[in-house]
Amino acid sequence: MTAEPNIRITKHAEQRIRKRFGINKRAVDSHAAKAFKYGTHWKNCRGALRNYMEKTIDKQEGAANNAKVYNQYVYLFRGTMLITILQLPRRHHEAARQIKLNKGKYAENKGFQSE
Repeated sequence: MTAEPNIRITKHAEQRIRKRFGINKRAVDSHAAKAFKYGTHWKNCRGALRNYMEKTIDKQEGAANNAKVYNQYVYLFRGTMLITILQLPRRHHEAARQIKLNKGKYAENKGFQSE
């Protein structure tokens, strides 16, 4: 069993989490750790979602080197430091849901059906 990484959180990221999720200061650490552990890494994304993730990282101009999708939000990390979180655009929600359901396997031309 591997040890949990020590996730550090910038003041900006803490403010974003508290504002967007309405949680207290003590819950911020566990929320960030869950996003880091269970979020879908940007390299496991395909198609338009992957392009969006790559552009999002590039816009950070070196501040972020890792992005994960977790619960319809994009979490931007620099190593194990959470920099900020962004709302995932609605047009990518279904692709993110399919990746989560398929555990990282994404068939780009399948024409996913909404439930």
